[in-house]
Formats: sequence, C-alpha cells, structure tokens
Amino acid sequence: MELRKAFLISYYGIINNQTISLKGRVLSNISLADKLLYNWKNNVSEYSVVRIIAYKHDFDVIDEGMTCELIIKGDIIEFKEDDLLYLA
Repeated sequence: MELRKAFLISYYGIINNQTISLKGRVLSNISLADKLLYNWKNNVSEYSVVRIIAYKHDFDVIDEGMTCELIIKGDIIEFKEDDLLYLA
C-alpha cells in the first residue's frame, strides 16, 4: 500500500517534551487528530495532529496547497527542510 504525502516541512521547533511545531505546505487535506507518519533512518514515527494554525486562525481541516503550522505530538527527532510526512 502506497502512503499519501501529507506535509512538506519547511522548518520545525520543539514546544515541550512531546509536542512539535511544524511549518510548511499541505500536500493532502489534513484534519485534527489525523495520524502522520515520518520515516527516518529505517524507523517510522507516528504523530497525532493536535492543532492546525493558518493566517492566525485555528482550523479543524487544512486543504491541500495551503501553508500552515501543525502542532503534533510524538517522538522528538530532528526534522530537515523538505522532509515529508505521510497520512497514516
């Protein structure tokens, strides 16, 4: 099964122990509570979307093509520019 590309990371920041802020471009519609997957060094980490922010407003769903900030919960790792997250 091929995973759908969901989010292209421009940059990230760590908010606390398991909360991360990602900024970038939406490649597939993303909703609150969606699970996103990140593949790094042959390991897969799963993240839960807890907040979506765009244009200084919170969204329940963000559409493909928009830019936004995603607040996600999961393992803290170092993301790189242009890394991809996939919809689980």
